[in-house]
Amino acid sequence: MKTIELSKKVERLGLETTVDDFDILIKNKEYRIICSINRSQCFQFDMDWYATKLISDVVKEELFRIVCQYVSTPIDER
Repeated sequence: MKTIELSKKVERLGLETTVDDFDILIKNKEYRIICSINRSQCFQFDMDWYATKLISDVVKEELFRIVCQYVSTPIDER
């Protein structure tokens, strides 16, 4: 999955993404970081489970699915 695809899917869930050279941050409407993804490593991300309490279970499950799909994509294909 490309980074742009990740951003679009996250935005459809009502969340926001911030992309820099090192990380992709996924935030809720209050700009609280829900998830950070390491851009230079496969399978590396961190979910703030406390922050996920602020979003619905349906959104949480879909976000987890999307993030897992993205982090399993090889770096050169992102």
